[in-house]
Formats: sequence, structure tokens, C-alpha cells
Amino acid sequence: MAVDACPAQNWRATVDKSHNANMQAADADLPTRIRAATRAIHHTLNTTIIRRLALGLPPETRSPQLYALGISRIAEIYYAFENAWRDYLDSPYSGVEIDARYRAILHDILIPGIARSQRLSSDLAHLRATWGPIDAPHHDEAIRSAVAHMSVSIQAKPYVVLAYSWIMYMALFNGGRWIREQLLDAGPSFWDRKSSHAEKAPIAQSYLSFWHFDGSDDGEDVKLAFKTRLIDAGSRLTEAEREDVVAEAQALFQHCLSIVMEIDTVVSSNRLRPVASFCRYSFPSFYFRFLVTTAILGSAVYVLSLISFVWDLDLFVTCCLLNSVHITSAT
Repeated sequence: MAVDACPAQNWRATVDKSHNANMQAADADLPTRIRAATRAIHHTLNTTIIRRLALGLPPETRSPQLYALGISRIAEIYYAFENAWRDYLDSPYSGVEIDARYRAILHDILIPGIARSQRLSSDLAHLRATWGPIDAPHHDEAIRSAVAHMSVSIQAKPYVVLAYSWIMYMALFNGGRWIREQLLDAGPSFWDRKSSHAEKAPIAQSYLSFWHFDGSDDGEDVKLAFKTRLIDAGSRLTEAEREDVVAEAQALFQHCLSIVMEIDTVVSSNRLRPVASFCRYSFPSFYFRFLVTTAILGSAVYVLSLISFVWDLDLFVTCCLLNSVHITSAT
């Protein structure tokens, strides 16, 4: 998604007048308003994800299939708003002033190198090539609901892209870096069985490129530019439009929480084909261990029963001998 993808139209000259009219004081900072309105559900979602992350990594599992399922769902959110964003900027200019304003805002926050769709597609292609199908297509109501909601919202109010981009990109810039380290620490052999333990760079490029940014700054330059431009973009919205953005931010967090809960349902209900691999041991290994454990327990019970029998028999013989001695003495 290139920054110059927007068609060259005469909408830029239409913007200056409305831009100055909509400048607001510091208390209208849009990111601050989003953070304040979503603080509680943001904390809930973060806690939910962190608790589940360990379940998708060694030693809890031997393959990245659970991670692949989760990231495939999150990828749909990025695809939805990034594609709609690009399509809007590529569409013919209507000549209406409000359309010019929206185009200018969405064009300006489109930082080179920030889009994630292509990297997600590449990562998922490598995961599928290595580990096979990772989707659960018959149990995806939550992600389909989220994508449908976003598509309708962007079509009606293109500026709500600010909500989706702020949440999804800032999550990647902030907590996403910690998650990236956990994923890399799983080791190359976890992601690709043919890799040696010294090959972290190819793994990052093939399976985890979504979490990385080009350049020596590791995305810090992109993050700073995006934050600065989004604050400016918020000042160019009307108050009603800013309220719409905040409302969509709240809705997206709720959708993400529903998606995580749905993944729990997929795994727990065994709807996912390779669900056995999410366990620490595969099913054949678990079954073998179950049989061995049962055999050991059974043998122990048998030995205890035999000891008890021998003990009872010994008592019986002892009693008989004592009785015999007593009879002999009496005679």
C-alpha cells in the first residue's frame, strides 16, 4: 500500500479552509481520547492475550499451529481496514468538499512501511506450507462480524480508519515488541523443523515478518511519524467525527475480545483439525503414556494383592502349625 497510491486530484486546495476552521485545543487530542475511552477493555484484552500466548509456545506445544490460527484471525482485521483505506484513496474524487477533507486526512496518515497486509500474507503462506491448514472456516462468526462491521463503517464514514489504524498499529509498536521476543525465543526449530538453532534471522523473515519493520530504527521512526500525523488528523475532524472515531475504537476492542474467545471455543471443542498438536504431547504419545501408566498401576495393584494373599496364607499355615503343636502337647 504505497503512500502515493492516492490519485492526483484537485482536492488538496479545497482542504486548507476547513483545516483551519477545525483546529482544536490540546484537550481534543484524539489518541488521548481513544486511550481514555478504551482503557478498561484494553486492559482486559491485553491480559487475555498474554495469558494465552504461553499456551501456543514451548513447552506447552511442539508446533506453531495455535499461533497460526490466532494470527490468521487478526490478519483479517488488517486486511479489512488497509484494503478499504487503499480503495477509498484510489477511488475517483467526487468533487465534494467533505470528500476532499477525508482524502487529505487519510492520505497524510498513510506512513510508508506501516502497512502489514503483505507481511501477514507472507507469514501465513509460510506457516501453511510448513504445517498445513490452520483455519477453522466453520467457526469464524466473530471475525466475520468484525470485518463486516468495519467495511460498512468505513464506507459510510471513511475517517473511522483513524480508529482502526491507531489501535492495530500502536498495539504492534508497543506490546507487539514484547510478543515478538517471546515468539523468537521459541527457537527456529519450533517454526521450521528443518532449521538449526542458529538461524533466527530467516525465521523472522519467513514466519514473523509481521512483527518487524525495515530500517535500523526497528519502526521507531514510523511510530513517531504516525503518532504525530494522527494527532494532526484528529484536529481536522469535527467534534461529531471525533466521537465516531472513539466509538469505533471501543467497538474494535470488543470485536477483538470476541475473536479471542472464539479461538478458545475452536480449540476446546476440537473443531480445529490438528488440535492434538496444541497439547504438550501428540495423541499417540499421550495414548502410549496412558497405557504404560495404566499397566504400571495395574501391576502395582496385582503385586499388592499377591502380597496380601501370601501374608494371609502365611498366617493360615502358622496357625495350623501352632494348632498341631498344641494337639501334640496335649496328647
